[in-house]
Amino acid sequence: MNSYRILFNPRRPYFLEPIIPVYECLEAQGHMPVISGMEAETDSAFQEYLQEHNLSVRYLSADASADQQWDLVVLGGRLYERAFTYPQHFAFLNHGGSNGGNGIRPYTLESFLHEDMDAYLALSQGTLDFGERYQSGMWDNKIIKVVGWPKLDKAFTQGAQLRKQLHDQLQLDPKKPVVVFTSHWQTNSLLRTIGLNVLQVLAHDTTIQRKTQVVVTCHPLIFSDVRNVFGGDPEGLLSQFCRKPHMHFVPTCDSISLVLLGDIFLTDNSSIICEIAALGKEIISCLPPTYRFSDPVMQEYLANASLPLKVPADLPELIEQLLEPSKERKAALQKLADYSYVNLGCAAPAVAQAIVEVIETLANDSYHQAL
Repeated sequence: MNSYRILFNPRRPYFLEPIIPVYECLEAQGHMPVISGMEAETDSAFQEYLQEHNLSVRYLSADASADQQWDLVVLGGRLYERAFTYPQHFAFLNHGGSNGGNGIRPYTLESFLHEDMDAYLALSQGTLDFGERYQSGMWDNKIIKVVGWPKLDKAFTQGAQLRKQLHDQLQLDPKKPVVVFTSHWQTNSLLRTIGLNVLQVLAHDTTIQRKTQVVVTCHPLIFSDVRNVFGGDPEGLLSQFCRKPHMHFVPTCDSISLVLLGDIFLTDNSSIICEIAALGKEIISCLPPTYRFSDPVMQEYLANASLPLKVPADLPELIEQLLEPSKERKAALQKLADYSYVNLGCAAPAVAQAIVEVIETLANDSYHQAL
């Protein structure tokens, strides 16, 4: 069996979540995966993330990795032209959100049309169908592999254990359902529109206090890239709502742990909605399905799988409604999950296998062209 040199080149540290299990699969098979930041200024952030999560991986700086030869460079996150300064083959591992995956923001799909992009590792057939509707023939001349979302694997293999750890860490009552407030970071996100009014209701409504416990958190970029929008102290802004005993502020939490922790989610339209659906959790959608989701199929599935929040005062009634099981909602959530992902619980081995197959396909093509 051949051993291949594979460089994972994600854009941001938190994009490492889906990459680490793939890295481990490839390493176990005798290959040599390496991780690198895409830009020199992100090197320290990547190294801090790896140390914080106690991850032992081979890491190279952006400049050092650019000077070496790789059998395949696997990009993640939005693409930069700098990535294509590497003189080798490229594949893109579709991030779940802002890069065209799950029907979000189709103009970023054009990144995949870059002439140097050799392969695309897709979350689902739905992702490919969305791209084809957006631009006919956009996948022509690319190697396409439908692999799923490895970030979700641990939710299926370690879900009960991880949920208990988080419950114990936050000292939550295991008999009470958990309502999670989480927001994206962009201008029209939940927190930057009606979020503060929603938090007021969650903190002060007596029915919510009596029947549930609430966890408050947000996209990591709220605590870094746009923190000045919140007076430089988004942690302080959010934690002030969590002085009530039933309210808990979690400033940093990976999205899968968060989805395992919650039973009902108040959120806007980000990739976390599809992760919530994959685990069969209930959704109160605080923004219309047309916001950020450009895929009409995704819009329809989300509308059927969630309850819309029209005004914050409706929250107690919606939460009460979701505390009662519904076969129709469960079926709608499953439909959304099936459209969004394949290989639930076992995507990392599928991605690792696809990477090897892409390398070998490209090597065979190069050999035949040389002839």
